[in-house]
Amino acid sequence: MSQQDRLVIFDTTMRDGEQSPGASMTKDEKVRIGKALERMRVDVIEAGFAAARDRKSTRLNSSHN
Repeated sequence: MSQQDRLVIFDTTMRDGEQSPGASMTKDEKVRIGKALERMRVDVIEAGFAAARDRKSTRLNSSHN
């Protein structure tokens, strides 16, 4: 398959979900969602905005290619 024919899946569930009024996720919930997205082989996972909450950020890494 050529790069031109490749479909890239970009998920913003965790980032956009926290922008909804009254919505928030714990670190454990984000990790659980991130692992589920990784099992589905999602290419890019946006987990939130760095330092958007209490000046803290969580870094999630994926090693699948």
